[in-house]
Order: sequence, then structure tokens, then C-alpha cells
Amino acid sequence: MDFLFFAFLWYIGLSLIPAFIAFNKGRNFFLWFVYGFCLFIIAFIHSLFLKKTVETIEEEQLHAGGKRCPYCAEVIKKEAVVCKHCGKGWPFSQTSASDIVQSKIRADRSAEAKTIAAEAERFLQGRR
Repeated sequence: MDFLFFAFLWYIGLSLIPAFIAFNKGRNFFLWFVYGFCLFIIAFIHSLFLKKTVETIEEEQLHAGGKRCPYCAEVIKKEAVVCKHCGKGWPFSQTSASDIVQSKIRADRSAEAKTIAAEAERFLQGRR
């Protein structure tokens, strides 16, 4: 009688293995425990070949420092300024990016204007 009891406890312990593996990949623990209890060998092999769920992958990326795009809700890197999924920029980064572009245009125009003025002055001095 003791042997059957310990064998049963051992089998329950073995059934927990595929349940833990599947749970770490985003699956339901209880369902995989029942699956492992009924068909341990098949459930164990199956749990090893499982892929992580999309939700689990996104959750890991968010905990690793990622952020969600406000437009398409996909997870992207923390340092990203433009979403790699939808191609849209961040609201706070769009204004700063446009400010940078405008300041570069103004700087280029002022440098170009100075060059043109210097050439015109040389031309006018050469005609005198």
C-alpha cells in the first residue's frame, strides 16, 4: 500500500514538470498538469517544443525596458524614436525632430546667404 501511495505521489510530481515548462511559456498551468498526468511522456515532449505566447514575449520586452507605440500598440525599444512596425514617430519626438530640421535649414540658409554676400562684395570690388 505504501508503495502505491509513493508511486502516485511520484507520478504527480512528474506531472508538474510539463505544467511548469508550459506555464513559463505562457500556457495554462492546470490544463498542462492534467495533460501531464494523463500522458506524461507526450506532454513532456510537447512542452519542450512549445513556443512562447505573444503576450509572454511582449511582457518580457516591456520588463526589459521596452515601450509601447501609442499608434499601433506594438512593443519597441526604449531608445526608439520611430516605431519599426508602423513607421510613425513619437509625439514628443516629432516636435523636437522638426525643430532640429528647421534650425538646420535656418543655419544652412544663413551660411548660404553669407557666402552669396561675400561673393557679391568681391564681384563689386573687382568692378571698381
